[in-house]
Amino acid sequence: MFIGREIEIEALRNKFKSHKKTVILLYGRRRIGKTALIRETLKDINDATVVYHEFHRVIPEKNIEEFSKSIGEALSLSSLPPFLSLTDAFVFLNQLGKRMIVVMDEYSELKIHAKKGEIDSYMKSIVDNLSENIILILTGSSLKVMEELLEEENPMFGRFTYVMKLEPLDYYDASNFFPDKSHYEQMEIYSVFGGSPYVLSLLDEHLSLRENIEETIIPLSGSVRAYVESVINMEASRVPHGITILALISNSKKKYSELENTIGKNASGVLNRELKMLIELGIVGKVQPINKKDKAKIFYEITDPVIRFYFTYIYPNPELMMTNPNMFFENFIKKSIKDFIARRFEEACRSYFALLVKNGIRYDIMNIGTYWYDDEINKRKGEFDVALQTAEGYEIYDAKFVSAPLSYKETEKERRQLSTIPISLTRWGIISASGFEEKNNSYTQLTLDDLYKASFSRHSEMPW
Repeated sequence: MFIGREIEIEALRNKFKSHKKTVILLYGRRRIGKTALIRETLKDINDATVVYHEFHRVIPEKNIEEFSKSIGEALSLSSLPPFLSLTDAFVFLNQLGKRMIVVMDEYSELKIHAKKGEIDSYMKSIVDNLSENIILILTGSSLKVMEELLEEENPMFGRFTYVMKLEPLDYYDASNFFPDKSHYEQMEIYSVFGGSPYVLSLLDEHLSLRENIEETIIPLSGSVRAYVESVINMEASRVPHGITILALISNSKKKYSELENTIGKNASGVLNRELKMLIELGIVGKVQPINKKDKAKIFYEITDPVIRFYFTYIYPNPELMMTNPNMFFENFIKKSIKDFIARRFEEACRSYFALLVKNGIRYDIMNIGTYWYDDEINKRKGEFDVALQTAEGYEIYDAKFVSAPLSYKETEKERRQLSTIPISLTRWGIISASGFEEKNNSYTQLTLDDLYKASFSRHSEMPW
């Protein structure tokens, strides 16, 4: 069953209706759902012949031979001889005059054994001479290789009519993998395993969070663990200090200076370059409070929850203990798992407001992030979990991943603390995973029911 991606499917289908030359670039990390998205989008196509081919890490000649077979199968031409080049293949397709959709899946693999720039140069010529009857789609999992196609010095620069970078599912769509679980359980699973459709498909919806952790990520042969380690080996290991940087960040935010102290101050230029590489790979993110633009408030964190979980609990601990997942969980995970989830809950809360913008429910939000305050009067400084910048000012929300409803006493404590900080807010609220003991109209109260509304409709009644 295909889950989520409604906006992406609609966007691609609209492009497929085009009768002009259309060249689409679709890319994203391995196992993020690119091929499944393409297949789902194409399944109802009946006015065009679809040529779908996935390239592999073999010599170009072998890839072209296999591509020729895919063309023959799509056109029901079993005796079609192999083409000598990509150019020959597209000359043939252009001459057919048929309406076609040609998918070159894992285009980045086609380039592995070719000379630098060679394949892209051929593709430039192919695209420039492409028939208007043909819609061409290039997909790839190597973020660096695919994003190079968008750079000005690349032969393919300016040739794409539509570009889509596929990201992990957000918490809302990820919950559809576990429809029978409570919203609280859905948030726990997302906070640990993230939004990769492949990873979520490896989990057992009938098991608890702990049981899924013990089955899929703690054991040396765990399916989710194998995925994470393949991502690390294929992507992060290309960065010389990549593993060290990820281990240092794990479940926290780190300033550049903190990383530099470990990597080495004499390697400042190296660290800057390597952080940039990890950001380009989609593994690390650079975060900064929306109200502070100075470098001292820039932090780095691991963006993918399951990779973050791996470096927090699995990577630093002894493999011997992992032969007994239950014992490992008790000794290394149990005491801090709620704190780990709570930090990811803050991120999901920010995503909630992004969904409101994305679905046209709120038009006034200009920026979403955290808010840093310096309370000189009371000699305090700190950061609010969720902050919105609007045309009127700032909205602040405290995110509380609690297992019981917040009491009036607890919420009043939050309100009093906030009132002592000299900042002007247009709205203040609390987002509680388990709700509130009583209604209080003096501030905005949001619960998981709000975050998981059945439909983010433009006509949804919002709690403010």
